[in-house]
Amino acid sequence: GDEGEDEAVPQVDAFELLEAVEILSKLPKDFYDKIEAKKWQERKEALEALDLLVKNPKLEPGDYNDVVRALKKVVGKDTNVMLVALAAKCLAGLASGLRKKFGSYAGHVVPTILEKFKEKKPQVVQALQEAIDAIFLTTTLQNISEDVLAVMDNKNPTIKQQTSLFLARSFRHCTPSTLPKSLLKPFCAALLKQINDSAPEVRDAAFEALGTAQKVVGEKAVNPFLAEVDKLKLDRIKECADKVELAGKKGVSGEKKETKAAAPAPGKAASAPSAASERDTKEAAKPGMAPKKPPPSKAGGPVKKGKAPAAGAGAAKGKKGADVKEVFEQELSPEACEEKAATVLPATCMQQLDSGNWKERLASMEEFQKSVESMERNDIPCQALIKMLAKKPGFKETNFQVMQMKLHIVALVAQKGNFSKTSANIVLDGLVDKVGDVKCGGNAKEALSAIAEACSLPWTAEQVVSLAFAQKNPKNQSETLNWLSNAIKEFGFTGLNVKAFISNVKTALAATNPAIRTSAITLLGVMFLYMGAPLRIFFEEEKPALLSQIDAEFEKMKGQTPPAPTRGSTKSGAGGDVGEDGEDQEEDTPADVMDLLPRTEIGDKITSDLVSKIGDKNWKIRKEGLDEVTTILNEAKFILPNIGELPSALKGRLNDSNKILVQQTLNILQQLATAMGPNIKQHVKNLGMPIITVMGDSKANVRAAALLTLNSWVEQTGMKEWLEGEDLSEELKRENPFLRQEILGWLAEKLPTLRTVPSDLQFCVPYLYACLEDRNGDVRKKAQEALPMFMMHIGFEKMSKATGKLKPASKDQVIALLEKAKASMPAKPAPPPGKTSSKQAAAPTPASAPAAAVYDSAPPASESKPDPKKTKPGGLASKGKVVPAKKVPSKPVKEEEDRSGPIYILVPNGKEQRVKEEKGLKVLKWNFPAPRDEYIEQLKTQMSTCIAKWLQDELFHADFQRHIKAMAVMTDHLETEKEGVMSTLDLVLKWFTLRFFDTNTSVLMKVLEYLKLLFTMLSQEEYHMTELEATSFIPYLLLK
Repeated sequence: GDEGEDEAVPQVDAFELLEAVEILSKLPKDFYDKIEAKKWQERKEALEALDLLVKNPKLEPGDYNDVVRALKKVVGKDTNVMLVALAAKCLAGLASGLRKKFGSYAGHVVPTILEKFKEKKPQVVQALQEAIDAIFLTTTLQNISEDVLAVMDNKNPTIKQQTSLFLARSFRHCTPSTLPKSLLKPFCAALLKQINDSAPEVRDAAFEALGTAQKVVGEKAVNPFLAEVDKLKLDRIKECADKVELAGKKGVSGEKKETKAAAPAPGKAASAPSAASERDTKEAAKPGMAPKKPPPSKAGGPVKKGKAPAAGAGAAKGKKGADVKEVFEQELSPEACEEKAATVLPATCMQQLDSGNWKERLASMEEFQKSVESMERNDIPCQALIKMLAKKPGFKETNFQVMQMKLHIVALVAQKGNFSKTSANIVLDGLVDKVGDVKCGGNAKEALSAIAEACSLPWTAEQVVSLAFAQKNPKNQSETLNWLSNAIKEFGFTGLNVKAFISNVKTALAATNPAIRTSAITLLGVMFLYMGAPLRIFFEEEKPALLSQIDAEFEKMKGQTPPAPTRGSTKSGAGGDVGEDGEDQEEDTPADVMDLLPRTEIGDKITSDLVSKIGDKNWKIRKEGLDEVTTILNEAKFILPNIGELPSALKGRLNDSNKILVQQTLNILQQLATAMGPNIKQHVKNLGMPIITVMGDSKANVRAAALLTLNSWVEQTGMKEWLEGEDLSEELKRENPFLRQEILGWLAEKLPTLRTVPSDLQFCVPYLYACLEDRNGDVRKKAQEALPMFMMHIGFEKMSKATGKLKPASKDQVIALLEKAKASMPAKPAPPPGKTSSKQAAAPTPASAPAAAVYDSAPPASESKPDPKKTKPGGLASKGKVVPAKKVPSKPVKEEEDRSGPIYILVPNGKEQRVKEEKGLKVLKWNFPAPRDEYIEQLKTQMSTCIAKWLQDELFHADFQRHIKAMAVMTDHLETEKEGVMSTLDLVLKWFTLRFFDTNTSVLMKVLEYLKLLFTMLSQEEYHMTELEATSFIPYLLLK
């Protein structure tokens, strides 16, 4: 054991100490064109260039979506087997170099690799084996189990053989806790079919996989699944088990793997074993080593994309604080357990555990409980005590009093001790068997909850539900679902494997027993509290009678909010501060829940042929293309954000001459919003705004469809994106009576529901006034209805001032309407309780002044700088001197006061924290061929704490003139705020990298002027750029 440990530790450290190499920017510029070229030689060149890069032993994490997708396509569809092997080799290199960071891509490529095993050429098979082995080490068996099981029924014998061999190799890296009954059962069932296959190679592979599984978990765990296997075959399985060398065990194969790890071979053929050894070090702990505490996501359910640790990581913390990290321990032999238990339990207690007299067993339980209650956490041998409780009669105890005490002690041990999943696996089956018992069910549920607190609810719930549905006891099944409903309310929803639960609920809904169906519907109601309407989509194919019951349950839950977690990782405060733009906070929670939904990648289905169809001259072919898109979305249900060229294709159809196709496109856009969820936000400007344009159509049914589509988008994105910039005001500017009616009616409905709005709403005011005098009576009516809603955010005084440019007659009329609207102006919605931001608390906004949309007529800072001496801190700017403006006013009073102060806010350790977050991959790494929306949003968020709000608005304004003015202000403050500049230099330089992608010459000249002054100042101050600042800026400067 010690020798193995000595070998493993330096190996892990060696990888951690290696410098990660960034390869995405080093890909040839024509890589994606070449890899899809018609000539195989060009595709080969692209793959060889990538292969050279992935030979680096450690790769910098980043967005490898496009690379993985391209490799997947080659593996799955390329007819040249040499290229298939090369692409597989590249995948192996990526997996080995990224390790756990490759895990999120595993699910996309594993099915393709398994299907490709139909290829018989040895070099292809070997490359595919190396690829899938390396990929397995980046994820968990749980995460890919569905994909593996799906191909095990394939008719091709080579696919069946290679899948079984892959399982055999994968099982070697498992432990009893990472290969639980819930996984073992379906794999054994599939492998048992294959040991009777007509092809001998399939049979041999299946025997090897079963033998490996038996070696990992022991005969006792596997035997229940082999009840119908004859003796000859059982002997064959045992023979295979005896030959297996497990990856985590001391032995010859383990030593060989350690040796290989030191020097990876070309193409990283040796990387999989080295990663295997690391996996074993972190997850399995070799015999004789101290118990390891692996990352919680390993056995705690699937890792969620784009998220930091899910509830698998957090749910175990809660009440027990820092002590409750996930504990791993080897399964002990019965003799070792008895020996350990004897050191902490009285002799009489041990003797009477299996007494034939129930009173003696009860007395034994009482002594057992007293002993556990008196122990300190680190003194409790959890596994040994649990095995003593499971000792005959164990959980088949017939006396309910003894059984109740036994279950209570399980809960006590889980709460007080360092309880592991190994211990949980010993007892979960027995607890599930008692959960439906009239007298003992309550105690069994409490024991399950205590285990969930120790091992995380996501992991526990998945095991418990699988075990319940492996039984045929309807009472146990319904009560398990009832326990889960309650547990979700107690622990929260974070980290739960939604996909698995949806599958189990569907099974329960199909049950003949009404109690199971009722419990399933109740569970769906609880899930609806957290997931909302998207949950229903998974059950639309249920029978109408059942669907109406589900709808009735959802209706009961509407309007209710999920209770704050009281157990496990209590995250009741996880809301953060309410942002100045109001809706930022409101959108966070739904986004997190939407991330839980199982999503499908459809980018590869949006082919160039499909896009061509949608844009074809023949309306029938255009309709055929749109029908295909509808089918893709119907099959996927929920999708990932990558939809290729679909947005531009659909945008073209919104102004189609055929109104039927316009309506069909709108229906698709509604479906797209639901399918993509909050990620649809990135398409608001290029695809969302054209939806508003359609509301000007002359046909009422088309306008109604457009409004419905618009609201379905707003439901996912919130209003902020729609009100920012001048896009909405440009739509209102169009002199189309239908469009004006619809926009004003929509705003009159939405604005009263918002606490704050972006300042850009002010741009709509001149056109709102124009609508008040429109020739069309309906437009005038809608404008008057919208007037009080605008006023509640902008304020009467500011709206009055905005009439200054109107003709005298018009001004008098509008002022009269403003006076009238003032009386009917609604109050703003109150902020959610307990979510007041620290910024608001520090500087409360006067009741008469709107929170984030009080406007002033002062021009931007570069045109007229307020005199600090004349500005009263805390006084309203409207009482000060007002400089006439050339533009419609668009800045809050509070912000004009801020313009007289510093533009940089010094945040202690702010830069260090940002560096830490980027290195820890908690934020996107500043690395892209062209800036995407998520990078810009991230930079906005980071700047919000250390750059003045008004300057930030200028920096991210759609108008390039505002960028030039912002740079003028930054130049003015360069000498006076040196410390502020240096403390935010990483963010300032990132903003300038965005400007390198601008095409406006005036902006670029100003950029270079400022940068020259900036670096001169930094040089004088003897400032040394950090690595983060250099890597985020210099490559883009060189490219420019």
